[in-house]
Amino acid sequence: MGLWRRTAEWKARRVRALLKRDGRHCWLCNRPLAATTPKEGRRTTLEQLIPRCMEGGDGLDNLVLCHAACNRHLRDHPPEKKRKIREKWHRETARVIARRR
Repeated sequence: MGLWRRTAEWKARRVRALLKRDGRHCWLCNRPLAATTPKEGRRTTLEQLIPRCMEGGDGLDNLVLCHAACNRHLRDHPPEKKRKIREKWHRETARVIARRR
């Protein structure tokens, strides 16, 4: 299916399947995803682990959910770099949460 045929219903089905598979947390920052569409940076988006420019597809095995701001941070990096960024962010988030307690 060409990119021009992606519809809101197609995206909604993907989001529902990913929420069921991964839960309601951003793949990158591990903070909760918004139930609605609040501010632009917290909007839920689909992120491809292997970008289209590297022959990545739209299969569920290549997709994760992220906040819009987190998704922009990941850009078209290769999957290995995305995973390293994720590990760093998860450590930093855990540190901030521990400091708040």
